[in-house]
Amino acid sequence: MSARLRFAIHLTASASLGVLVGDCTGNVWDGVLGAAASVVLINVWNFMDGINGLAASQAALAALAFAAVAPGSWGLAGLAVAASCLGFLPFNFPRARIFLGDGGSGGLGYVLAALLALNVASGQVTWWISWLPLTAFLVDAGFTLLSRMLDRQRWWEPHAQHVYQRLARRLETHVPVTGVYFAFSVATVCLYVVIRHDAFLLQVLAAMVWSAGMTAIWHFLRDGLRNF
Repeated sequence: MSARLRFAIHLTASASLGVLVGDCTGNVWDGVLGAAASVVLINVWNFMDGINGLAASQAALAALAFAAVAPGSWGLAGLAVAASCLGFLPFNFPRARIFLGDGGSGGLGYVLAALLALNVASGQVTWWISWLPLTAFLVDAGFTLLSRMLDRQRWWEPHAQHVYQRLARRLETHVPVTGVYFAFSVATVCLYVVIRHDAFLLQVLAAMVWSAGMTAIWHFLRDGLRNF
């Protein structure tokens, strides 16, 4: 499948999700954000699926976080996604016998975007904190992409410059890297669940402080792993 055809499929699926979300909330802006989240997460999960267990474990945590706050059957959908990831993990971690591939990782990104957007549509969380369970992946993928663009590299081409990839090369094993990302995301999920009923300004402040901290950690690791 060509890159253009694949991207067209991503856009079509994302637009369909946006229409569903906009119809649920009656707000066009919610639909636009839902579609944008889908495009972003499809690609982020594809970028970050590079070492054993990482993409599936992060997806399982995010799905559990979304299930914890989702009403009714939407919560069951989140649990189903998490269960699928947990069922896959023994075959992919610590030793990989099967792989997600582009279809599997992109599919995970899409269903996570759907869970995120539908949680917002249900009124359980705001857009401001809806992305918190995804912070570890968003920070690594986002800042790596930005740094490649600023360095005038061919940012759209495959590479191995993410912090998780550099850390895996430095440690010469995947297991502790997946474990570190898992630990960060467990803490993030706890924050997400705890602050969702706080006052709006407190939610925004907590999200900004947490994101700033994750960004600082990313830069620290990136600088320390520059030669790997």
